[in-house]
Amino acid sequence: MAMQPTVITRHAMQGVGPNDIRYGVASDFGYLTSLCKAFPVNFVSVPGCIKHELGPARTPLAEGHLVTGAHAVGFHQDVLRYFEELFLNEAPDDPELQALHGFRQTLVARAALKEGARGLASRYLEQAVETFGGTETRALLWMTKLLPQDQLASLAYRSSYRSAALARRIRSALGGGVAP
Repeated sequence: MAMQPTVITRHAMQGVGPNDIRYGVASDFGYLTSLCKAFPVNFVSVPGCIKHELGPARTPLAEGHLVTGAHAVGFHQDVLRYFEELFLNEAPDDPELQALHGFRQTLVARAALKEGARGLASRYLEQAVETFGGTETRALLWMTKLLPQDQLASLAYRSSYRSAALARRIRSALGGGVAP
């Protein structure tokens, strides 16, 4: 579990219990959600650590980031399963929850496409277009259908992502908005 500094009372720990070991990557998401559902929670945004994405000389760290590194697909699948268990299953017909579910499915698909898992991405996107839709989700689904090879689809996805990021940075540099 990789939570920022967190203070939890003994009573709350006993009430929620230990982490759910079925979730190998994003166990903190469900744990904190369970705490928030069962007990009053106060979040105070105080820096508790320095997060480094790169090492000296801008080299990658030995262990990648959970959301974007080698464990990204597993992370997004864990969060999607938690979302289904903790929220969607309680109100499966709620249109807002359905849209959020489609959004989470799209995040899994994007991580899968980046890693070259075109078939996995396609399965998630086929479901996501029903509830989340949008141009990007549909375009990604077409990409998984039209590009016959996993690595080609991955290359196309990563290239389009970089191109869009570059366009945002240029727009921001020219005073046309804030780059994410």
